[in-house]
Amino acid sequence: MIELPVDTSDANWAKRQVRQQRYYFEETLTAAGNGEWITLPPGHDGFLVGMEIGAGAQGRVEYTTAPISVIESGAPFARAWPHGDVSATPDDLEITSKATAVRGVNISGQTRFYVSG
Repeated sequence: MIELPVDTSDANWAKRQVRQQRYYFEETLTAAGNGEWITLPPGHDGFLVGMEIGAGAQGRVEYTTAPISVIESGAPFARAWPHGDVSATPDDLEITSKATAVRGVNISGQTRFYVSG
């Protein structure tokens, strides 16, 4: 489990020109399997979650609404995003702050999973 990291390059936040801190995380998945759960800060307006799919690759994004303690135990109920398993890069999907964590799942090939908000 990884806490969604703060985007340290966010100059607007540093200058207090925006009301919310921005966050960013990306992970390249090269082996079949699940990426790390990325916990989302509560109370945020929403996050964009996406996956870039390499040639011949397949993957999906999963989210959970489980409590942090269940995520830490390694057994949260995972729900697939509406795109399901994809073999081409889909449009970004907004996840509201009701999700407590998201992760990328690599089925085959190489995928890049990212979260920003």
